[in-house]
Amino acid sequence: MAAAVMGFGAPAAGLAETLKLGGTGGALGTINILGVAFAEANPGVTVTILPSLDVLILDLRIPVINGLDVFMALKKQGRKVPTIIVTGYADEEAAAIKTLLQEKASGCLIKPFDPLKLLEAIEATKDSTG
Repeated sequence: MAAAVMGFGAPAAGLAETLKLGGTGGALGTINILGVAFAEANPGVTVTILPSLDVLILDLRIPVINGLDVFMALKKQGRKVPTIIVTGYADEEAAAIKTLLQEKASGCLIKPFDPLKLLEAIEATKDSTG
């Protein structure tokens, strides 16, 4: 199962942050452009473009563009990737979370969360997509 994680925290000492994006068809070109622009604007961040995804783990607070905008842009492009939203700011992001769930995000986890909850959420996306 290919997964992409769009979210950032403080990297461990001496390690660069990593952003993995994926797409297929025309969306791959758009995502590639987004990835290149992001990497140029954020030195030290490694951007990897994947050919496809099975699940997207998307933080609401990411540099340059927020998670809601990323989700809506992918949806507008016709991408239907199960997406698990994560945030450490549930109160401040309540409206965005509500919108994402109405727009069919697969679920939302509030940080800090038990890693087993993330695994359960990923498994649930497999169950719902066949």
